Amino acid sequence: MPEVDVYWYDGGLLPDRPKELTPGMMMGDENGGIIFIGKKGKIMTGGNGMNATLLPVESMKHFQKPKAWLHRIKGGNGDNWTSNADEQDWIRAAKESKENRTETSSNFAFSGPFNEMVVMGVLAVRLQGPNRSLLWDGDNMRFTNISPNDDKRCFRTDHAP
Repeated sequence: MPEVDVYWYDGGLLPDRPKELTPGMMMGDENGGIIFIGKKGKIMTGGNGMNATLLPVESMKHFQKPKAWLHRIKGGNGDNWTSNADEQDWIRAAKESKENRTETSSNFAFSGPFNEMVVMGVLAVRLQGPNRSLLWDGDNMRFTNISPNDDKRCFRTDHAP
């Protein structure tokens, strides 16, 4: 995959409000949200990527939903908060023989790199002491701009004096 820039906001930190949002329109939803900024426009979702919309919202008038190409989970309704279909899909795949197994929709090939990105976001918030960007080398699973000689007191996460 090509390299992308990720900006993580958490713990009350918020990105600048997109100018495309109409006054009073909530950024994300009560569970958080995601904003993807591309070369042709923006996509905003609620927590867990739910309820995606193009920005500005008027762009949705011309949006054509793409044909589904990923495996759909039996019993799933598209809402992770009201369905346990993901968990049931994982249990089903674990019980099936390797020869007859239908891969889960959230297999480790997908969820491993996704989890790495989430952990990097959490670390970026927790390790704010250095007041610098943290540069991550995914291939070697390490920060490239934190050396063993850095003062580790800058990286405390317990907020103790």
